[in-house]
Amino acid sequence: EPIDDFKGIVCFRYTQEELNMYKTFDAWDKLASISDLENGSVGRSTVSDACFLRAAADMRRKVRKSEQVYALERWLRADVIKNKHEGHIFYLKKVLPASLSLAQYREGEFELFGFYARGKGNKVWKSIDMRLKFLREMTNNVSATKEAEMIILELLLRAGGSEGSKPLTLTELDGYLHGVEQLVMWMALTKPPAAQRFAKCFDFLDAIRSEEKASAVSAIYQEDKSSLREALVVSEFGSTTAGKKVAIAILKRLNAYVLAQHGNADLMDDKGIVHLESILPVTASNKAWGKDWPDEEEREKWVNRLGNLALVTNKATARERRLPFSAKKERFQNEVFPLTLGLAEMDVWNSNNLVKHLASTVALIDSIWGL
Repeated sequence: EPIDDFKGIVCFRYTQEELNMYKTFDAWDKLASISDLENGSVGRSTVSDACFLRAAADMRRKVRKSEQVYALERWLRADVIKNKHEGHIFYLKKVLPASLSLAQYREGEFELFGFYARGKGNKVWKSIDMRLKFLREMTNNVSATKEAEMIILELLLRAGGSEGSKPLTLTELDGYLHGVEQLVMWMALTKPPAAQRFAKCFDFLDAIRSEEKASAVSAIYQEDKSSLREALVVSEFGSTTAGKKVAIAILKRLNAYVLAQHGNADLMDDKGIVHLESILPVTASNKAWGKDWPDEEEREKWVNRLGNLALVTNKATARERRLPFSAKKERFQNEVFPLTLGLAEMDVWNSNNLVKHLASTVALIDSIWGL
């Protein structure tokens, strides 16, 4: 495997003293053993991913499968020449912090970040916490957003003081993460080709490393925002597994934001299982839904769109999913999610109310991400 070859190169080819060679080799083995963050282990695949992400970010080029070992060594060589040190220092300064930060992010163990204690409980930290949870949900589950981990890892390392001339303040981190959220939404919903995704990420990294103010960094341009807004309205989220994952991530983020605005952010269990339900069922009977949805084409147009989807804590049975809206309301009014609770206040669920609900959802997205 490329990462095993790279370990040998770092430990033995770029490290001179035998003691440092074997100390680094043993430390790498521990880091790459079965994930146990409390004991400093993250797993081999995470170490591999962290190295490829950092190599791509530092060299500003995609690491192709045919040149993985060469690309990693190029990254190593450039660093040891620039900083006049050896492989064992490279491991301590580059491989170790990147691997730990990536594992903490992917596993949602944000309290392990060194900067966590600086701001836990204040308003900016709560915003950062919501942003990281959303980004984690997207990058862990939506393959089209994986490149964004390059930026996220860069920011986490800078916030912790492992990269850059000085640690990012929490306000700076929050501002940059706002841009990453926009970028991830654009990636997931407009489905640009890989070359465009990498280009956007590299542009963002350039802005961070030139220390542009977060408020001045444009993750996506106005035409991208227009495409994203359109995709939010017309995408059929409920028709595919990938689309449902995106919808769940967006709706969790929106519900968390509303709860936070009312001081109730702790009501959401971010690690609990949530389910996505179509308010108008995919297989709606005329008896239960024909009065409010008489036009079958209209049903098909809206049934899988964001405005017809809601989060629920308990998965509905097949029978419950097909029940009329009056019966669904009884379940919705017991939910913790404020957007789902709001549905219970409606008398009927027809195309007019669906469009109104979608419009309010998009307005909420606007208030968070400024699209």
